[in-house]
Amino acid sequence: MGRRRQPVRRRHQHHPRQRLSAADDGRERRPTLLRDRRLQRRPDAAAALAHPASGHGPGLLDRNRQLSRDPRVHRPGAGLQRDLRLEARRRRAAPGGPDPRPHPGPAQGLRLRRGRRGGGEPVSGERIRHVVVLGGTGFVGRPLVRRLLDDGRRVTVLSRGPAPDPAAYRAKRAQLTRDASLLEGDVHDVDFLRAVLDDADAVVNLTGILNEKGDSGEGFERVFTELTRSLLTAMHDNDVRRLLQMSALNAGLGESHYLQARGHAEREVRASRLDWTIFQPSVIAGPGDGLFCRFDGLLKFAPVLPVGRAQARFQPVWIGDVVEAFARALEDPACVHQTYPLVGPEVLTLAEIIRLTARARGRHRAVLALPEALGKLQADIGEWLPGKPISRDNWRSLQLDSVSGEDGLARLGIEATPVTERLPEILATDT
Repeated sequence: MGRRRQPVRRRHQHHPRQRLSAADDGRERRPTLLRDRRLQRRPDAAAALAHPASGHGPGLLDRNRQLSRDPRVHRPGAGLQRDLRLEARRRRAAPGGPDPRPHPGPAQGLRLRRGRRGGGEPVSGERIRHVVVLGGTGFVGRPLVRRLLDDGRRVTVLSRGPAPDPAAYRAKRAQLTRDASLLEGDVHDVDFLRAVLDDADAVVNLTGILNEKGDSGEGFERVFTELTRSLLTAMHDNDVRRLLQMSALNAGLGESHYLQARGHAEREVRASRLDWTIFQPSVIAGPGDGLFCRFDGLLKFAPVLPVGRAQARFQPVWIGDVVEAFARALEDPACVHQTYPLVGPEVLTLAEIIRLTARARGRHRAVLALPEALGKLQADIGEWLPGKPISRDNWRSLQLDSVSGEDGLARLGIEATPVTERLPEILATDT
């Protein structure tokens, strides 16, 4: 009989992951024991990570190693796993020492930890330190990433697309500031998501589009429903419990493909056994938004603006309040399995929004309210114009007022900001 193998002694008995040593000398590290076992159970995942011929395009690890050798691209590490595990250790070992910003104290909320698959009530445990943000380069994502960094968290941003163009990579990373990691890849690929979420504590899903190619609804279903389903699978496989999901008011209502797809994604999230929180904002207002700033661009050249559904009502919510809602809910167990409508204190019609935008610029513009038939014709024409200033699906969404009788911000202890007071700040950014 051979010698009896001694059991492996884990450094962290409460968690199944084998941690790396504190010293980071820049050498290649072996993957964690947990990841080794996962790849043994899933040969397809190992192939997607390592082999270009796997059917998933270039191997993710190979692709990131190629980027790390490109002097034009700033990479925190030599490969995807080193990016995710060792970047924080490098920052702590830098001459400046650890980040002097204090971590949020326990008084700001109870702690959440990974739990065994199978759900259950949220329990106290490790703090949420590493947050993966899908859509972190977008309108809401950029200020939210900055807020998470200010709270002392490690942030990894996932962006759609194949291997990144070096110039685009640098431009996007510059927008994220300081020490957030930016990874670009196929966010619909479950194996890619599994690799990225390997050591995550929480996920924020901000991925979204306002228009799709064509008018079939397939584009919305792919971005909202199918991506959410892939994300939930990757989170379950990695025992990552905490999820903040962006949705929209009226999700699942009406005939709009956009709203229906949002509703389908919500149902996927609610059916999961994760510690989820869903946010349903009305239109979000802020510098560079798609509401006030879009009309500002149209009003530069149109003394009279014809508009369908001019009486449609909105409760625009300030982007800073949306970011605050996500930040507060992240570690608060009272927010788990809750849905928060995010609305501002003002109810404005579409015509009023246009007039306020013109007045803030010192312009005098008239709004011509179109009857239903002409408004629908306007949407049919807009469907084929560059940039889709209005589409058929936008028209379907406008059939429902984007207002709520429930104040989700107040439930989170946030006083809603009147958007009209922020118009100069909103319009200060050219679109």
